[in-house]
Amino acid sequence: PQTESALTSFLGSQLGSGIELLEADCRTDLCEISLVQANEGESDAKFSDVMKRLRQQPWWDSLQLDQETQISTWDDGRFVTIHYFSRK
Repeated sequence: PQTESALTSFLGSQLGSGIELLEADCRTDLCEISLVQANEGESDAKFSDVMKRLRQQPWWDSLQLDQETQISTWDDGRFVTIHYFSRK
């Protein structure tokens, strides 16, 4: 719950318009965040910057977040991105 809260709080305050956080779900070994964009590429630069800053948060290491895997696809006219973060 602490990791989900940290991810949700940070992303909710940083994403702004054009990108919506659908869910943050963390388990013992893995965290998943799901996001949608109205148009692919529309907010890519901002999103990349937000993800870079996410990994620089002081709580990142203490919550044992590690490597990231990303899956992106179009679904129902929206660009959906799912990020998985392994936990140490």
